[in-house]
This record gives sequence, structure tokens and C-alpha cells, in this order.
Amino acid sequence: MTKIATEPVEIAAKCLACHIRYSGICAVMSVEELSEVGRRTIRRTFKAGTPIFFEGDNVRAKNIVKGVVHLSKGLSDGRQQIVGLQFSSALLPARISQVTAQAATDSELCAIPNALLNDILGRNPKVEDAMYKQTLDELDQARHWMLSVGRKTAFEKVASLILMFVTKASSTSGGGYKCDLPLTRAEIADFLGLTVETVSRNMTKLRASGIIQLDNGRTVAVNSLSLLKKASGD
Repeated sequence: MTKIATEPVEIAAKCLACHIRYSGICAVMSVEELSEVGRRTIRRTFKAGTPIFFEGDNVRAKNIVKGVVHLSKGLSDGRQQIVGLQFSSALLPARISQVTAQAATDSELCAIPNALLNDILGRNPKVEDAMYKQTLDELDQARHWMLSVGRKTAFEKVASLILMFVTKASSTSGGGYKCDLPLTRAEIADFLGLTVETVSRNMTKLRASGIIQLDNGRTVAVNSLSLLKKASGD
């Protein structure tokens, strides 16, 4: 008997069927809390390229059910920089947002009323711990990318980003990793501080070396995860 089948029927069907039911903050919620979350949350889908909220907006907490969201900051003259990526099960917190969030791929998000989330935080320390762990993971990722942008070669930067994509947003098949790149070549170049031509050249180099396969310019299959890690310089 599966774990889902043994749970009370009062948990909303959308939560029972959700593939992040056992990930992120949902994994540590009680049956009663999940039941309330299922009744009071609102799910929305966003097509790739659609803004979710803007820098300066007062936003409601949102859990990423599926897809990839990129975070960016802007300058007064209109220039933008992608400063982070969020993947399935990550929580976008309720706050006056310091970033603009946009769906990098077709995405589905679950909006949690702030009062409900605060109530759950007040009575379930495991949820607070899960949010704290996510914050620490994001800090570690930010430090990693500071190192990558500041010290790695262009080849290592591209390999590092592909490594992150395939380990966070891929499906495994036959022992390998495969995913559709959630960013365009231009967005990858923006994120890594490179030109589009440099990104394309180094992706071709990774393919020519036999480390990855590229289909239609967007689908990446990794032939050797260990070689990709070595290519990333980590």
C-alpha cells in the first residue's frame, strides 16, 4: 500500500496528486495543515516568458509546483540581470519583492494566503526549519555563482550551469540525465556574463567532447555526469 493511499480523504485531491507533496514545506506539514492548504490555496499556470510578479510588488507566498522561475533585478535605465533561478518545490516568500520573477518554462505555482502560512509557521516548527534550509541553500548557491562568474573560465561556467539544470530540473532515463534547457542562449549569456556566441561555442565544445548531447538546441542529455562535473571545475 502506498503512502498516499493511507492518508485521510480530507486532504484535497490536488495535494494528494501533487508531485511535490513530499518535497519542500509540504513534506513536513501535518495532515490537518495540508487539508487546510488544499482548501485555501490557489493554483495558477504561467506560460514561459510570463511575469509572475515585479520588483517592488507586495507578493503572496508562492510554492513552485512545476517549472523553473528566473529572478532578475533592474537598473534605472532599464537594464536587467538574471540573479537567480528557482526550481520545483521552492517557496517564493511573501514580502515586498526585491526581484522580478518570470516563468522561464511553462510553470505552475500554488499561492498560499499569508495569514495561513504565518499560522502554520506559528504551530509547526518543521515548516520554519524547511524554509530556513531553503534560505541557506540559496545563499550557498549565490556564493557558488559568485565564484563561478568571478573565477571560472567560460567553458567551466557553461558546464556549471548545465550541471545545475540537469541535477535540479531533469528526468533520469537509463541511468542518465536529460532536460530541456529552461533558459535561452541569450538568457544563459546574461546569467553568466558572457556573449551568446561564447555560450554557443562552449556548448558545442561540450557536445564535441562527448560529455553531452544536444537535440534541437534545447534538449540536453548528459553522457557522463562525472565528466560534466570535472568540466565545471568543481
